[in-house]
Amino acid sequence: YLLWGQSLNRMRAYGAALEKLEEAAREAAADDLPEIAYQQGRALLRISRYDRAREAFERIPLGHERTSFALRSLGEIALELENWESARFW
Repeated sequence: YLLWGQSLNRMRAYGAALEKLEEAAREAAADDLPEIAYQQGRALLRISRYDRAREAFERIPLGHERTSFALRSLGEIALELENWESARFW
């Protein structure tokens, strides 16, 4: 389901991607959860679901290959929501 969700994200079918990624999260090995969170955050960000996107990006552990994107995205979310203090932090 992860690969399916990734493909749907690339095709900009974000709603469908989120459905597949939720299925992937239910069946995933622990090592795949950060990638699933990244893909979910990406889709949620694109459809302006900022609170849920933030939660997804915060599930990506420090030191993971997607951490830098997650941190940048958290900053973008803070700016979009005009949360200046949080934006300065990220």
